[in-house]
Amino acid sequence: MPIAPVFPGADSGGGGTPTDLAALSLGDAIDLTDGSWTLLDPDSLVKSTTHDNGVNTVTFNLLDGGNLDYVLATNHADYRAPRWYRALNIGTTRMNSAKLFVWEAVLDVDETVYAFNQNVAHGVCAAPTTVVRSSLDAMGSLFTQNASGNWRYGGWAGDSNVTPGASNQYARVSVVGQYGAGHIGSLVFAALNSSDERVQNGARNGSHTLSDTDLFEIVTVGTFNGTATIDDDDTIKFKAYLSAVRFTLP
Repeated sequence: MPIAPVFPGADSGGGGTPTDLAALSLGDAIDLTDGSWTLLDPDSLVKSTTHDNGVNTVTFNLLDGGNLDYVLATNHADYRAPRWYRALNIGTTRMNSAKLFVWEAVLDVDETVYAFNQNVAHGVCAAPTTVVRSSLDAMGSLFTQNASGNWRYGGWAGDSNVTPGASNQYARVSVVGQYGAGHIGSLVFAALNSSDERVQNGARNGSHTLSDTDLFEIVTVGTFNGTATIDDDDTIKFKAYLSAVRFTLP
């Protein structure tokens, strides 16, 4: 599925109406049930996934013992959290790590559905099927919650993250990153309120170099820390968007 359209310039000679680069759409919210995604769930934590009006609902099986393997916001070596992935394309062009491109992700989690201490992340990665965290080479948006009424939005770099202090003022997060040129790049985030005004912001530099590697879009869900448990039929609900563009350098 195309991630972003081609943007003809006003004098590109391509005909048609030029795209307004000051009013680009991020497109539709992702639908984890639309057939374009593959679920990898090493320990069968996901019971079901549904989608309605842009909202993905993930229902879980019982996890009666906490484990850092399922925590997204950690540098713990093993990574066994459930994740959905698909090829990252811009138009019909498969993205790889050789050339620079820019991506933006918006993550909006339903904080009222607080069933367990949770993490949600969405972004770009090089190795979505790995169970070794340092091999993910991921950059994206991040949501964490470990208390009713307070939560965090920020940026996720696979084996590191950046989030502000917990607050009930955050409504969603916008994260923009640069990836490629043989590196996972860096990201900046703005945690927004319900009026899309900045509440907090921050940045994270990636630390991984890459060879010429095909890239993927990834959505992953997990627990807040190594002691968090999940009851049978607990749920997470969220909307997520991601688009990307690659410019030709002069």
